[in-house]
Amino acid sequence: MPTLTLRQRIRRQPDPEASSRYGSSPVNAAIAALILVCATIAILVLVRLARLGRFSQALHLPSEAVSSRRDEPLADLAAAVALLVPASALFYLAERQTQPDGFCSIPRAMWWAIATLTTVGYGDVFLQTPLGKILAEIVAILGIGFIAIPTGILASAFSDALAHRRAEPRDDSPKTRSPQAAHR
Repeated sequence: MPTLTLRQRIRRQPDPEASSRYGSSPVNAAIAALILVCATIAILVLVRLARLGRFSQALHLPSEAVSSRRDEPLADLAAAVALLVPASALFYLAERQTQPDGFCSIPRAMWWAIATLTTVGYGDVFLQTPLGKILAEIVAILGIGFIAIPTGILASAFSDALAHRRAEPRDDSPKTRSPQAAHR
């Protein structure tokens, strides 16, 4: 087989017989078995760590912090959704004439609004009208706030849970064994 450049390999049409020629080779079967074994080991390690997590005091602290303040992030999420739906409709109305492919429907505009609200910004579609750009600036700034508010709430809850844990009296004294237990 002649050596192909990267461009030639990319442009090359897939060979329909390649799957039948190479799909059942012993090397491919060995590689698939190795991947399956590695994935199984990784899952078993994660299960083992999760079981050990029950006994770790450090892993209980974040769960206490989240459970103590679960209402505030839910309210923040509700506010984000309440902003997302009208913003998507406004993006659709502002951009549908100039970009019928990018903003062909409100759900498609919602995809763009979610990417903007979460400050991901994929760049697959961008706004072209001045009204759309102004709306995007407002949504992006509010998106930063919607990310920062729960972060501050959870950091405060974590600090409170840590202070509560430190205020609890700890029994670090070694347990004394009875004389009968010493002779066993």
